[in-house]
Amino acid sequence: MDQKTIARVFEIEERAVKIREEAQQQAKKMLSEAQREVAQERERRLREAQQEAAKIIAEGKRGAQEERKRLLAKAEEEAQHLENQAQQNLERAVEFVLSQVAES
Repeated sequence: MDQKTIARVFEIEERAVKIREEAQQQAKKMLSEAQREVAQERERRLREAQQEAAKIIAEGKRGAQEERKRLLAKAEEEAQHLENQAQQNLERAVEFVLSQVAES
């Protein structure tokens, strides 16, 4: 082999090493970028899940408050009905006692 051929082989080897190093650096850069994107996507999805959970909890609380109000209104209505019945029974009892006293 002559000098030119040997120099050409070394030149090609150097270029191959440089290309390999550049490819490795590019691969590292791509991997780093992909990892960053995955982390960002993970954080975004986590935020969305937390927001959805907060929404579900708020809806549950609103539903519970509405049910509580409904139950309280029903209990108040029933209590008023019982109070009315008790008042009527008291009036009848007073009338009965007065009629008994009047007959004696």
